[in-house]
Amino acid sequence: MAAPPLVTVPYAAAAVVLAAAGIAKLGRPGDTAGALRVAGLLARPALVRAGAATELVVGVAAWAAPGPVPGAVVAAAVAASYLGFAVFVAVALRRRWPLATCGCFARPDTPPRLVHVLLDAAAAAAALAWAAAGRGALGGVLAGAGSALAPLAATAAVLAALAYLVFVQPVVPPSG
Repeated sequence: MAAPPLVTVPYAAAAVVLAAAGIAKLGRPGDTAGALRVAGLLARPALVRAGAATELVVGVAAWAAPGPVPGAVVAAAVAASYLGFAVFVAVALRRRWPLATCGCFARPDTPPRLVHVLLDAAAAAAALAWAAAGRGALGGVLAGAGSALAPLAATAAVLAALAYLVFVQPVVPPSG
């Protein structure tokens, strides 16, 4: 059995975070709609929910898409999602839009920051590397990981949790 590629953990974490963000926005589309309105974009809650459903489907498909070609297509969709997020947040920062939240995770969220752009870009890079590797769905790769499955899955879960915390933790100014 071939060892999973090094990009397995960051790609798995990116897929989980994408699906989790989709779930959050399905339930609470208001913050994302508000951020889109500030940007001058069409921002009806129904459209936000449609985008959120797409995020959820793409995140889940990263785990379940059959074969290397569909897996690469899904990985490209994951990458496109994160590139879109990175561009939106970078433009918001550059233009100093008055956003209380970027809407990534509905209510427990923070204003856009450079770290959002960096995490989104890293997730996009991991997804592009996965697509280039042509490995198929994460589920199939991890199922063939043998004794490496538990450490890979645990590391991916920790990385996803850390990324979530970075996205939602407010910036606390230093005391003093």
